[in-house]
Parts: sequence; C-alpha cells; structure tokens
Amino acid sequence: MWLSYPMYMELANRKCVVVGGGRVAQRRVEGLLSTGAEVLVVSPEARRELQELAEEEVVRWERREFQPDDLEGAFLVLAATDREEVNRQVAEEARKRGVLANVADQPALCDFLVPSVVRRGDLTVSISTRGASPALSKRLRLQLERTFGLEYETYLVFLAKWREDLKERVESQAKRAEILKSIINSDCLELIRRSDFDKAHARVEQIIQEYTR
Repeated sequence: MWLSYPMYMELANRKCVVVGGGRVAQRRVEGLLSTGAEVLVVSPEARRELQELAEEEVVRWERREFQPDDLEGAFLVLAATDREEVNRQVAEEARKRGVLANVADQPALCDFLVPSVVRRGDLTVSISTRGASPALSKRLRLQLERTFGLEYETYLVFLAKWREDLKERVESQAKRAEILKSIINSDCLELIRRSDFDKAHARVEQIIQEYTR
C-alpha cells in the first residue's frame, strides 16, 4: 500500500476554488483564508457565513453551478457538494488541467487530503487517517488541543527570538544547537505557562553562560 506524502503548502495569493456552499465548504473556505489564499466559491446557494464573506469581498462567490473554466489559473480545488456527480466532475476537470483536487469524504478522488489540524501560532500539528476514520481524527485532534495549549504559541515565539539572538552571540553552530536543545529540555515552557516570562528569559541566559564561559 502506498502512503500519502505529508507536506504543508504555501497558498498566499494563490487562487483556490471551493465548490459547494454548505458546512463542509465553509470549513474549507475558513482554512484557506487563514493561509492568505484568494478564494473563489462556486455554488447556487451558500450558508449565511459564506454570503457575508462574499459581501465583505473577502471571497468571491459565483452563485451558480460549477463550470470547468472556474479552474482557470487555480492552484487547487476543494469539492464539497452533496452531489456525487458534481464532485466527480470537479475532480476529473482538475486532473485535465493539472489542478490539485480534494473531494470531501471521497479519498479515491483526491490528490491531497485535508487533515484535522491543531494550530498554535506557527506551530501546526495535523492528523490524517487517509479517510478511514474521520471520527478518530477528530478525537485525536481534541486530545492534542489539550496537550498543546495556547501557551505553545508564546513558547514558539520565545524560542524563535532566542534562536536569532544566539546567531549573533554564539559563533559555533554545533554549540548553538546544544544550547537550543538545553532550552527546550529546561523548565522554560512551564515558566511561560505560568506567565513568568522574566524568569524564563533569565533561565536561558543561565544556560547560555554555562555553554560559553
């Protein structure tokens, strides 16, 4: 059995098409907008939330049935209608044009899968069962949301700041790697969880001194 290749794609300013206007389509649109994609929604009807996004010109909404030319210049398309024949048409037309396609609940028609995702700033943790059990994906996502709390967003900013600072202060790449490993293995995350930021920064300074004295 071939495995899916996990990857993250940059979609900012790329045309992405969502065919459908229901609850699943709305989730797809919201996910795309978070990446900075240019979103086109194609559907005769749409949920109020999608209509409001169109009214605010956050997305473009074509209030009609899907047409092949909707994929002109598109990077990817997500089909999320309740009509199997339309979803299949979208996938087939996408392949003709070299556009990546995802069809909700039909992995056999997909070029890529949309995983369950936990985001904490720049930290992204995703789960996929290749469509075998969406319910399990959801359960695991909920577990990961509890494991990776909101403090991880701040923690990642903290680590990125010190990584850049170390480039200026420590010439040896190998030593920088050891210092960063020690920071991660320290109690800095717990200190940030308690909002004790001064002590967290002091702990890093202590670690750096241990490696550079």
